[in-house]
Amino acid sequence: MKKGFFITFEGPDGSGKTTVSTAVAKRLQEKGIDTLAAALDRSAMTSDEARLDRDGVAVVIGNEGSGLSAEMIEACGKTVFIPISARSESLNASVASSIFLWEMRRRG
Repeated sequence: MKKGFFITFEGPDGSGKTTVSTAVAKRLQEKGIDTLAAALDRSAMTSDEARLDRDGVAVVIGNEGSGLSAEMIEACGKTVFIPISARSESLNASVASSIFLWEMRRRG
C-alpha cells in the first residue's frame, strides 16, 4: 500500500472558525503534497482527471452545509469535483470522502 494518502475536512468548530486552516494547506504544499479542494465547480478537474494515484495527495472536503470557504479553495490552488447526476445537488461529505479514498486505493 502506498503512503501519503490524506483526506481532511474543513468545517465549523462551533466558534465560527474552521477546523483546518489555510496555513495547513499551504504547509502541505511546501512539503510537496498536492492539495486539492473538493468543490462543486464543474470547471474544475474531475475526480477521474485528478492525480489521485501518486504519493502525497491531500483532498480537502468541506462541511455539508456550506462546503469549503473561498479562502481554503484558493489556498489549495487546485479544485476537483466528483461528477454526479444532474438530478443530485451534491454528495454527503462522508460519501465524497469514501469515493476519493476508493479512487486513491484503486489507482494505487
